[in-house]
Amino acid sequence: MHVSAVIKPVAFLLALASANAFGTDARVLALSSRGGHVAITHRGVDQWSPNERLCLFQDGASIGCGTVYKIQPKGAVVKLDQPSYRIRVGDVARRSNSRAPASVSNVISDSEDTLILEKTTFASRPRGLFNLTAGLGGSSTYRFPSVQIQMGLTRHLVLGVGPLLYSASVSDDGRPVAQQKLATSTNFSAANRPILSGFGGLATLTNYFGERYTGFFLSAGAGLTSLTLEGNGETQSKSEPFFMLTAGLRFTWQNSINIGVSAGATRAPVPSLDTAKFAEVGFQPLLLVDVGFNF
Repeated sequence: MHVSAVIKPVAFLLALASANAFGTDARVLALSSRGGHVAITHRGVDQWSPNERLCLFQDGASIGCGTVYKIQPKGAVVKLDQPSYRIRVGDVARRSNSRAPASVSNVISDSEDTLILEKTTFASRPRGLFNLTAGLGGSSTYRFPSVQIQMGLTRHLVLGVGPLLYSASVSDDGRPVAQQKLATSTNFSAANRPILSGFGGLATLTNYFGERYTGFFLSAGAGLTSLTLEGNGETQSKSEPFFMLTAGLRFTWQNSINIGVSAGATRAPVPSLDTAKFAEVGFQPLLLVDVGFNF
């Protein structure tokens, strides 16, 4: 590989970064397929304005002028006075006092010519590989905080891992709020209501129907938790599996902050201890809400 082949793109990127940082000349990012529009960067913090006039320069010579057609957060789309294929990526764009011609020969449809240009040039940055979430899951009968670090395996598939916390209290009549029947010889008083809690790990596999970390998704999770029953001065522990299946929707802002809302079912842990035995209840309804940060 020739050294010049490496130096040229690197030099362009450095120039582009310099332009953005110090507000110097804007640069051409892309030319539309029909040559009627170009996408350009902003001039650092000095952004273009709608209908602003500018001219393009290549090696110091003007190669065409145009009018700012659309503004984007990362730049602008310019409608050229005349279609041109001479324009190259990296050409300079400078404000101009020139007037738009009274009769513009460019009859190319704006929407048709700029559609792909805007999508490919000014598309939001790709979703980050990782997403850190914190939320709360459960129903009126049980609850568990949720903290996960999620990693994108593909464009749509995401793997999540994190700690699993589980908590359910037992009512006065000896029934846990998870509505599992408590059959035990121990009489729990209202003043000494037992608490069923658990700590373990949970892994989830989530499939997004669109880009990862945004839109509709299906998720399945499995984990192992060490359950502890405390009451009447007694404490007993046992490890039990935990399963969940949910469907939901994740909303994303600025490609970073996101909120997920999902509903489904979970198989709550069912311990069998010496002083307390819980009847199997199968899967129970689940609601989960979390806030995430994509990076």
